[in-house]
Amino acid sequence: MQCPPNTAKNEALLENVLATIVCILTKIPVFIIGETGSSKSLAIRLINSNLRGSDSEDEYFKTLPRLLAWFCLRMLSWSKQVPSIL
Repeated sequence: MQCPPNTAKNEALLENVLATIVCILTKIPVFIIGETGSSKSLAIRLINSNLRGSDSEDEYFKTLPRLLAWFCLRMLSWSKQVPSIL
């Protein structure tokens, strides 16, 4: 998995990445709940940037399907807010 430099590969991040990838591949819904700073958003960003099917840089991730991420926002949200989530 390609990670940005200086990424702390702590237990919380590894657990969130593993659980989320397993749930994605088995089509099981998942809710990631945890304290602030427990790598929830980072895990999703890493998965989103690595699960690109044959366009992935990592050989293992090339064998997995491409992830199509989408976001549900409140009715009061604006489309220009989406990039700040990513």
